Amino acid sequence: MKKLKLFSCLLAVLLIVAAAVPAAFAATYQISDGLKFQLETEEVYLAGIEDDRTTLDVPSAMNGYPVTATTMDFAQNNANLESVTFANAENISIIGSYGFYNCTNLRTVNLGSYVSELYRGVFRGCTSLESVELSDNLTEIPYESFYGCTSLGEITIGRNITLIQENAFIGCPNLVIRCYYDSYAYQFALDHSIPYILLDGVLLGDTNADENIDVADVTQIQKFLAELAELDGIYLHAADANQDGTVDIADATALQMYIAEYDLPYPIGEVMTQ
Repeated sequence: MKKLKLFSCLLAVLLIVAAAVPAAFAATYQISDGLKFQLETEEVYLAGIEDDRTTLDVPSAMNGYPVTATTMDFAQNNANLESVTFANAENISIIGSYGFYNCTNLRTVNLGSYVSELYRGVFRGCTSLESVELSDNLTEIPYESFYGCTSLGEITIGRNITLIQENAFIGCPNLVIRCYYDSYAYQFALDHSIPYILLDGVLLGDTNADENIDVADVTQIQKFLAELAELDGIYLHAADANQDGTVDIADATALQMYIAEYDLPYPIGEVMTQ
């Protein structure tokens, strides 16, 4: 009988503890200005937005506590949201997985200067998304980030991005990557046959980096072909004046003809975009 009573007491204690555990670990939420926040010990996460909201300016804090991240799926399937900015969210670093998944009316996104990490599929299925300004703090564009963003056009990807996952831009038929020569984004564009625009500001034919096209550039190509001088990086690219993929005497001739004011089918003297 004593054993039975002891067992009953232990069972009662276990049931009380089991009932208390979920409460102890349950997330606490608060609504402020149409936004839902998940309260943590010394920080808060943006956990939801009202369905009829058309714009979202993510705040840096809520009641004095820093907003440091968004939760998974926090705005997914919002059909009214049109624009989002993180420009004022100075404490935020992470946008959770599938945060804006299937926000089919979302058109513009500014990630500001503070976001340093995107999780998987953040903008997947945002079929109206046309413009995205990435944060300079980002180093990776992860899986499915812009999967199925059929309206996405030009996107600028700086040298800070050192990894783009293979399917990050699948289903983006209008995509044009604005990037720097010899950057990770440049190589990604080449490897995936994605149109790109170079941002370096180098003129086609300017082989000596003086921002002019003159006989010195012709001489530089001739010296290079005679192995008396080096051309590398974007200036080797600029030396391909006739854009046939090879630097040879024909490029020197093209520059001479340009200097002599012949009409040529090559954009010599213009900022290289390809």
